Amino acid sequence: MKTFFAILCFACIPVYGFWVFPTLNENETSQAQISKVQQTLEARQKKLEALRAQKQSLGNESSQSSELTPEEILEKVPEGYRQDLLIFDLEKLAKQHRFAFETLSFTKGVNGELSAPQITVNFSVTGPNNPEQFFKFLKSLESHSRFFMMDGLNFQTAEVNGVEQLSMTVVLRALSQPNTVE
Repeated sequence: MKTFFAILCFACIPVYGFWVFPTLNENETSQAQISKVQQTLEARQKKLEALRAQKQSLGNESSQSSELTPEEILEKVPEGYRQDLLIFDLEKLAKQHRFAFETLSFTKGVNGELSAPQITVNFSVTGPNNPEQFFKFLKSLESHSRFFMMDGLNFQTAEVNGVEQLSMTVVLRALSQPNTVE
């Protein structure tokens, strides 16, 4: 009987080594994979929630922007060319972002696609070579109350009196209400 228990104990060692131990390793590996997949799933769910929130906020913005009042429309696309206000606004934006006007010119015309009067504005500004200010200036042009279409943008940097300067030339088109210009 003692020999039977001894043989049984010695027989359990190979069974443990060949059957139980590999199963335990597979179980640990599976648990690690499940944990990794759960973390990935949680991260993707958070990203999906953020994207849904962003989509909803963009939807709210677009629904708000489609409900313009007549005054807001006239501000974005005024009656007449309103060059005086355009000069004032562009100069104010440039000063706000530490740029100085060098040149400014206007060309009157008609937008072929919309059959609406338009004015093409060419202007040059110079200022400190600061990428942050440069992008803020462009963003302020983009978000300006008057609707602009940017046709061209050239910029370069140069050293002037030992100071790095940014010089840019911008070409914008601004529309006017049809039948309101002479």
